[in-house]
Amino acid sequence: MGNLGSDTAVEPIGEDHYRAKLSPDWAMWGPNGGYLAAIALRTAAAATKLAQPASMTCSFLGTASFDPVELRVTRLRSGRRAESLRVGMFQDDRQIVEASVWTVAAGLEGPERQWRHPPDAPPPDQLTSMAERVAAAGGKPIPLWRNYEIRPVGELPIGPDRPAGEPNGLAWLRFVPQADFPEDPWLQACRSVIAMDIIGFPSVAQGFPANELTFIAPTLDLQLTFHGATPAGDWLLIDSEGLRTGAGLAGARAQIWAPDTGLVASGGQQMMMTVPRQEGR
Repeated sequence: MGNLGSDTAVEPIGEDHYRAKLSPDWAMWGPNGGYLAAIALRTAAAATKLAQPASMTCSFLGTASFDPVELRVTRLRSGRRAESLRVGMFQDDRQIVEASVWTVAAGLEGPERQWRHPPDAPPPDQLTSMAERVAAAGGKPIPLWRNYEIRPVGELPIGPDRPAGEPNGLAWLRFVPQADFPEDPWLQACRSVIAMDIIGFPSVAQGFPANELTFIAPTLDLQLTFHGATPAGDWLLIDSEGLRTGAGLAGARAQIWAPDTGLVASGGQQMMMTVPRQEGR
């Protein structure tokens, strides 16, 4: 089991130069992309003197191994109220991730409005977890689920005879063993980063019958806007939808809500479809 706080920690090794150790607890098709993006975001947190992230765009340039990585920060614009940073993640001088992060100061003034409202959803304690649903259907939960718990809202057909449905999803998510980081707005934002990355492909997959789902879709690029609110509480509600597949690409977007806070983040991802290599080929 991984821990979001300790597994995304970075240490300085020089001016605007950091190091992190990748944990195999976050394996998917190699290290999970949202996990790598969260490390890049925490690098920006270590490099800036400002209080919180405003937005992030992250491109995945290669597949990392579970070895240490170096992170290099370039300051694109620095001011009293906002700062733009570029974070590069490298392994053996091969670049793995390129992230662009805007950070902002605390206490910025301006009116507060929220025009969107969260979708209706029963509380998570009334729902069954995704791991339990998969196990009940005779499947095997993926190892990454040891790091967080997902509780889907509504019916979710599972199995080889599953028909195509609507390419969307609504689910509660909390991290384990530590779900909430109330003293650290950057780690709170990391929760949304990983949530945004892990929800896109499952939403797209719902639009295909099981017998046509012969591909995977690693993330090329992940984008998030943080809406100025630090989510409180263990659970996040993720409302996601697949947008379209074509020309080998798959697009998805999502909104992330906290029960007592409202909308905390929104964004999307572009994925590239690929057929997994079979053993012996």
